[in-house]
Amino acid sequence: MKIHSRFGQNLFACSMVVILLAQGHAIGAEPGRWTMLSENPANHWRDAFVTGNGRHGTMVMGHPGKETVICVHEELFVSAWDRDVESVADIAHLLPEVRKLIRDGKPADAAELAVEAVRKQNEPRGVTNDGWPVVPHPAFDLDIQFESSGPATDYQRQLNLETGEAFSQWADTAKGVEQRVFSSQTHNLNVVELRATGDQKLNLALRLAERPGRIDKNKPKHRNVEMNGAFNSITTDAAPGWLFYHADYALDRGGYEGVARVTTVGGTTVQDDETLQIQDADRVLILIRIQPLEDGKVSQKKMIQQELKALPNDYESLLKPHADKHGEMFRRVTLDLGCEKQWREESTEKLLADIHTNGVTPRFLEAIHAMGRYLLISTSGKYPAPLQGIWGADWRASWGGSFTTNSNVNLAISSFGMGNLPEIAEGYYGYIERQLPGWRANAKKYLGCRGILASLNMDPETGYETHFHAQHPVLYWVGGTGWNIRPLYDFALLSGDDAFMKEKVLPLYLELGLFYEDYLVKGEDGIYDVIPSQSPENDPGGKRGERLTENSTFSVAVARETFSILLELGKQFDLPADDIAKWKEIHDHLPAYRINQDGALAEWIPEQYKDNYSHRHNSHLYPVYPGMELVEPTANPALDKAVRVALEKRCNFDTTSAHGLMHAALMASRLRDVEKVRTNLDRFSRRQYLSDSFVTSHNPNHGVYNLDAALSLPRLLMEMLVFSRPSYIRLMPGWPEEYADGTMTGILVRGGHKIDVTWADGKLKSAVLYAGKDGPCEIHYRDASQTLELKAGEIYHMDGSLATSTASAQNNVDETQKSTADTLDQDAELRGDIIYSTGFDTDDWLEDWDHAGHRDSMNIVDPNEINGIPPLKLHGKSTGNVLQVTIAKDGHYGCGPQFMFDRHLGYRPKEMYARFDCCFAEDFVGYGGKAPGWGGTEKSGWGGKPSDGFNGWSARGGIHTNRDGTLAMSYYTYHALMPGKYGDSFRWSGDAAKIVPGRWYCIEQYCKINSPGESDGVLRAWVDGRLVLDKTDVQMRKTDKLGLKFYWLNYYFGGKGVSSQARHVYLDNMAFATDNRLNALGQSKTDK
Repeated sequence: MKIHSRFGQNLFACSMVVILLAQGHAIGAEPGRWTMLSENPANHWRDAFVTGNGRHGTMVMGHPGKETVICVHEELFVSAWDRDVESVADIAHLLPEVRKLIRDGKPADAAELAVEAVRKQNEPRGVTNDGWPVVPHPAFDLDIQFESSGPATDYQRQLNLETGEAFSQWADTAKGVEQRVFSSQTHNLNVVELRATGDQKLNLALRLAERPGRIDKNKPKHRNVEMNGAFNSITTDAAPGWLFYHADYALDRGGYEGVARVTTVGGTTVQDDETLQIQDADRVLILIRIQPLEDGKVSQKKMIQQELKALPNDYESLLKPHADKHGEMFRRVTLDLGCEKQWREESTEKLLADIHTNGVTPRFLEAIHAMGRYLLISTSGKYPAPLQGIWGADWRASWGGSFTTNSNVNLAISSFGMGNLPEIAEGYYGYIERQLPGWRANAKKYLGCRGILASLNMDPETGYETHFHAQHPVLYWVGGTGWNIRPLYDFALLSGDDAFMKEKVLPLYLELGLFYEDYLVKGEDGIYDVIPSQSPENDPGGKRGERLTENSTFSVAVARETFSILLELGKQFDLPADDIAKWKEIHDHLPAYRINQDGALAEWIPEQYKDNYSHRHNSHLYPVYPGMELVEPTANPALDKAVRVALEKRCNFDTTSAHGLMHAALMASRLRDVEKVRTNLDRFSRRQYLSDSFVTSHNPNHGVYNLDAALSLPRLLMEMLVFSRPSYIRLMPGWPEEYADGTMTGILVRGGHKIDVTWADGKLKSAVLYAGKDGPCEIHYRDASQTLELKAGEIYHMDGSLATSTASAQNNVDETQKSTADTLDQDAELRGDIIYSTGFDTDDWLEDWDHAGHRDSMNIVDPNEINGIPPLKLHGKSTGNVLQVTIAKDGHYGCGPQFMFDRHLGYRPKEMYARFDCCFAEDFVGYGGKAPGWGGTEKSGWGGKPSDGFNGWSARGGIHTNRDGTLAMSYYTYHALMPGKYGDSFRWSGDAAKIVPGRWYCIEQYCKINSPGESDGVLRAWVDGRLVLDKTDVQMRKTDKLGLKFYWLNYYFGGKGVSSQARHVYLDNMAFATDNRLNALGQSKTDK
């Protein structure tokens, strides 16, 4: 054994990889880390697994032999009237009289006056206000009828949240069938593949058909929306290889086209009227595009056919770019509570039964975070999510399936900021921007004001406020605009995007400021009153019809926040001093909040209004969430106590609405009221808000399909772990101590930073802060605190006491990396646990390795002579030669020598640490395959030879190329509990795991062999010192005859495919140690 004289020290970490495609296997056939499983067919559409790309979507339901794929599109609406009509009545002249009636104690008369005036103007132009302007609806069904050969068996369905693919399979006496469905992010269409398994063939019929349920003789209208007569015409047709659907709206000049391209592998296809009959096929691929039409009488069928003809004919080629894009978005923030095994084994039915009986479980929290994130990505496109998202198969959805913006849409989009989804932020801004002309019309014609006034139940294209009546007079819902634009302000703070703040957010607040300048009424006391105002959906004292008031707390809070933000942005962007003075004067003279006789923050500021605690909405607590006026560290002590009492009153009422529970829990987390967080999550988990599809309902027992709770739960879980303001972070403010140990990575915090949080036994274990900007930041956890002077690009590692160390995000010439390259010999003497080290200076390094074939692909080179590979520098000095590994064009192997531990130690260790520096050449992009890792192979445990716990195991690295050209890493593991033929990928997560070619990284790995038959084996990995995997439940073996046998220096392309070009990777400074990490040899630290 040799310990060579040079050993460089960097830091290493990596990101887990899916390599099933590289092996020639479609994603989804075997349950993965983020795959929902169901034991039962979806016989009701609410139980259907959903797919979506924000525009197109599907709901996959039915049963073996008769499958239905409900196809949806976000832009399909039945209109209550011609959408080209400006439906805002001009009643601004009534505002003084409306105000007088309110002050005279006649709010019902005030509402009736305004609503009746609107009715008189709107009825002649066909506009009715007691209903919804538009109702979303499904596009059509893809009906799939299989020829049956007896009863079906072995039914299973899955939804892979990481790839966006729904999968189902079953068998009858004659055949087996697999069905895969996804909605492509990259090609903008729905994709369906049907595949016969074994030697069997597919015999089936396909057609596009209207979704049943629209025609109802007893209920021709849904509120004011005509459903029975919604279309002038609907036509369906077929041609060889094609299915068609065309719809022409009645009251709207628009319509939509549906075109499906159908190709087969093997067999024959025959047209039978509107149906395609397929016989003896091995596979069937169906590509479905839905095209909204501005003119429903003009077909775009031929254009769509040409676009579909240009697409690939094979499913995997369509899936991979979609899965790469969707998966990268999905993985930006992850919650790991140690439930990987349960994902692979437990059905949603079992999970739901568990929480119904036992309340919150770790598996539930992992699943609802992942599902909420999946749904948000899948439903967010041109528009944010309405009540049902882009899905829903009911023509008469409750509340019209509308865009309701007084908590529903607001909660539905709440995760995109902290959840690092700028794509959705941009989409939401576009949605707001398109409504601005309508919002300006609302402000001018209803209230005689400049600026903007948002709609509560809107047509997402026009922004007009049209849905109201005397008991629900939301044309005076003046606080709604600030609530709707607040997420964009938050996103600019979270992302640190000053340009977004200045160019997109600031203009919105300037217009909102103009609105308030005109709308607020300055009294003789110098106070600016908000009249009319209202607190969404609640009435003082619970007296229905008395909703219009003076100075609701909600309305005043939003006005105060508006001018606070304008003052902040005025200073940031050097706006005119006169404007700043004007905003400050208004801000400082808005009504003070009132504490009522119960000690609670009053919902209405004037004393004549009595609180009604029995309501699902909590809008008067807007200054707690989503606002921050009454939250630490700026909270007034008296008001802090009052908001806690107010929340207590609401929680004692115990709303049955799922979104009400989420809203209250978010507020409780901001107040560090862990008990109320716990209570609301327990109520939610036990009441059957979740269907088998893991989509939420508004009411218990699956009442009213409604996404806002599912979409807001990721935000709640992030808030429970991190609360932030600019220059201020509090860790774990709302996480109950009894909840499972875990890690959440990738959360954005205000100031433009990102944070990972790890906890155990209810206490903070560590946090890693990735600074996005320079500046001071207070960090708080319980009673501990410290102030850091952040530098952009620096990484701050904190332990449970907030003790902090710093590392640079740059991994070349960086003095913070504390290399021991020049002192290895001394360190080796001090550290007897270092069993091997090489700097790859000379070719004799291989003398210590076994099975060292493919020597021609391993060469010692000077990096100074390799174009595109920087020298590895430590303490400013080059480390000299490196090892070059080459995978030849049309080849698989780069290298595969094994460092046998029993040869060098005389025994097989129970645990081992490894580290090496690596740099991937630019030609490595496109790689999918194996990388260095651990081995205990005997007869099996690699190459499609599955492990059973007795025949061998391995945990090599895995590498996969992300869509953005970075490389992702994993442990590609053959273990005793593996469900299939090929290894499982245990992904390395976090930004550190995105490997950029042309840079040096330090990779550290740790393996601890499990006790035979127990799932207590450990696999860890670090990239540049940042922990990217901490998996503590691996079962490598079931017998002590297997052990930690060797370290496998393996680079292998594939899978089955060969490399399309020569690829190169460079290695340096490799070492193994038995007891301690190798990231700082002179200052070793045990980390087991």
